[in-house]
Amino acid sequence: LPPVAQDAALIAQMKEDLLRQRFIKQPEIGSGLNHATLRSLDDFLQFAITGIKEVSPDKREYNVSMLLPRDTVSIAAEDSGDLAFMMNGHDMKARTKPARAETTLVYTRSDSAWKLTDAFITHIESTK
Repeated sequence: LPPVAQDAALIAQMKEDLLRQRFIKQPEIGSGLNHATLRSLDDFLQFAITGIKEVSPDKREYNVSMLLPRDTVSIAAEDSGDLAFMMNGHDMKARTKPARAETTLVYTRSDSAWKLTDAFITHIESTK
């Protein structure tokens, strides 16, 4: 697949839309255990559009890959193990490596404007 064009204006709009939404989660992981809470533009350490799917003339899905500070995310597979380790009296340093969040943004056209109507994480993990 050819790389997706990185439209700076579109990326800026996506970041603003995500900041307005503030909280995104991975739906299939129980009760939002895997999630990100976005606070400011500084939280987007990296942001790239990795795919675009034209679902219909009035609906588009964008796949984006974001690198986020570890303190903005919760990752059940990592955090629950850390918690158990600490509850057993072990000293655990907070995870500080950023997390990579693969995310789908759904935009729907209303009149002539495109609006973010859904955003969800499809995969998230700390960088190695």
